[in-house]
Amino acid sequence: MFLHPCYDVIPEIAFLRVRARMEADALVLSYRLVRPAGMALQTFQHLRNHFDELDLADRYRRMGLEHLGGQYPALRRAYGPGEDPARVAEKLIEGAEDFEEVQGPNYWLAKLYRALAGSDDFCDGGFEAVRPEPQQH
Repeated sequence: MFLHPCYDVIPEIAFLRVRARMEADALVLSYRLVRPAGMALQTFQHLRNHFDELDLADRYRRMGLEHLGGQYPALRRAYGPGEDPARVAEKLIEGAEDFEEVQGPNYWLAKLYRALAGSDDFCDGGFEAVRPEPQQH
């Protein structure tokens, strides 16, 4: 039913996708699996069952939003006083490449960073939507 790291080979081809869009000053994330050409149906069904049973779409969405709160200062610095969305996208792509090198092409944060790098709305100040609320002490 579930993938086991010792017994199951997780394919190195991309099967995880994330859509990132801005809606009324909020970042909306949605993760899903897509069967790539050449992947056996049984392999994909095994992946999809694991994904669905563990509710990974919702977990990745929630963890992604939380993670981005911690990245807010770096995103704001990259945007800079000149408000440069290309620098934000570049920072996100570098992060995605780092995650992919260590975790592989389907790592949920790598996919998130690539999706955000491709979002003009997010890179051009939309990252303000992930700004964490000030902590009350």
